[in-house]
Formats: sequence, structure tokens, C-alpha cells
Amino acid sequence: MKKVWMFALVSLVLAGLSLPSRMVSGQEKLQFGAAFRGSARYDLVSWVAENKGYWKEQGLKVEWIPFKAGSLMFRTVAAGKLFIGVTSIGSFIQAASRGVKVVIVADLKSPQYFALWVKGDGPIKNGEDLRGGRIGISRKGGSSHAYAKMLSRRLGIEKDVRFIGLGAPRVRVASLKSGAIEAFIQTMNPIANLVASGEVRELISSKEIVPKGYIDYLMFSEKGFLERKPDTVARALKAVLQSVEYIANNPSWTKKKIQRDFGFTEKGAELTMTEMDFTGAGRAISPEAVEATVDFFVKNKIIKRAPPREGLYTNKFVR
Repeated sequence: MKKVWMFALVSLVLAGLSLPSRMVSGQEKLQFGAAFRGSARYDLVSWVAENKGYWKEQGLKVEWIPFKAGSLMFRTVAAGKLFIGVTSIGSFIQAASRGVKVVIVADLKSPQYFALWVKGDGPIKNGEDLRGGRIGISRKGGSSHAYAKMLSRRLGIEKDVRFIGLGAPRVRVASLKSGAIEAFIQTMNPIANLVASGEVRELISSKEIVPKGYIDYLMFSEKGFLERKPDTVARALKAVLQSVEYIANNPSWTKKKIQRDFGFTEKGAELTMTEMDFTGAGRAISPEAVEATVDFFVKNKIIKRAPPREGLYTNKFVR
């Protein structure tokens, strides 16, 4: 009898050890992707969610996985290696148009206006001066490439410039300074100090061409994952919304954090915060906004075929 009880006890212990991680630790492991590293818009959300305990409050143990470009992240999604994350609309809409099964689960209301930047004291003053030049992008097929094509088309020089994949913003900046390129495409966040000091100057911005209600910085889920684990998606989104709300509601903390972590000057931090915004994150997405955003990419010939609007987004998890 004693042996029977001992066997039963050992069996229970082993069974406990073989339970899924969420059952054992009380936390579900989740890999959460980010299209970019080195931008306050992306990096701060991760830091706040982790260090303020928002992931933990939602029963999640999150591994934050940043990529060098959105196109690389969505290749990982297409390969079945990643299922949820944050990105800009440019890389999302291109992935969706190529058949990657992804769904917008929240508009985070943080406009990312891509701009073409040139040397502040350089000879390029207008689009004509850039004709025949080289424009640095992160990688072909991503958001930076999409906006670089749009803006060069707006300047009337799309067929007369070369797009050079260079990776991170610091490489693009170094290439501009060395003369390897004449301009590069980038949002404000990673280069705010250079903008504040006048080292780089905006030639043209996407703010001039995007439609009203344009969806930009967003959280997405792979469709199958959303169907299998809607509760996980809902909890992850809640933690992200808590993070962006904290960032928006604590400007003094945010400014100091940006200055300390990214080495921004006071003016650089202020420029970053103005663009980052986050006001209204998590509100319901309107069909009109989705329609206008998709049409924008079709009209600008960034995608050849629009993905089906139905199933492209959901308001199931937002206010």
C-alpha cells in the first residue's frame, strides 16, 4: 500500500512538471514583435509594459522581438514564427496584399510621418536637385521603401533616383554625411537630435499626402492566432494600451526617459514627443478610415492589388 501511495505521489509531481508554462508559472509565454528597434515609439511601449508590470498583470511573460524592418517581421509572420506585434501601416498593408493573413486589432493613434531628409547645409533645396541621386531606405519592401517611392513620385523624380537598402537610421545618417547618398527616408523619432540641431533638413513629408483618418502605427495579429487565442490577443492589447496611456499621461517622465535612453537633447525629446502623441489609442477603427488608407496605397502604386477589406481589421478588442 505504501508503494502505491508513493507511486501516486510521484505521478502527480511529474504531471505537474509537464503542465503548460501558463499553468505552472501563472504566466503565458508570448513573443511580441516590433517592426523597428531604436525608436521611442516602439522601444518605450515595450519598456513601460515590462517595467510597470502591465504584461504581468495580464498573465503574460513577453519576449519583445524587434526587427530591422517591417518587411523582415512579416516574413517571420508568414513563416509561422511570429503571431502578434506592432508596426506601421506601410509594411502591414504590403504584407496583407501579398497574402499574409494578418488583422489590425488596434490603431494606436501615433502618426509616423516619413520624410525625405537631406543635409541641413547641403546643396539639395528641392526635388529637382535630387534628380539622379541616391535615397537611403531601411530595406526594400518595407514602409521606408513605400514612402520613399511615394514622396519621390510626388517630387516627380521617382524614375530618376536609386533606392539603397542600408538598414538602421544611424547607417543612413552616416551614409548621408559621407556623401554615399544624397537623401534618406525616416520618421522623426530616431533622428530628432539632428533635426533639432539643423544637421538634417526635411525636403518633403508624407504629412502632405496622407488622407484624413489615415491609420498608421498599429497592433496586429496573425489571423489564425487571433482565432485560436482571442483572450491572449485581448490581454496583450490591454497591456499595450496601458503602456501608451502611461507614456501620453506622464510627459515629464517620458521626456526624461527619452533624453536618458536615447541621448536626446531637450529640443530633440520635445520633437519626438510631439510626433509620438498616442492620444486616442484604442478607439474603434472606422470602416471609412480603413477604406481611405487602403485606397491611398493603391492610388500611390505601392500595392498592385488591395487586400480584402473584410477581415482586415477588428473592433472586437477596442473601446
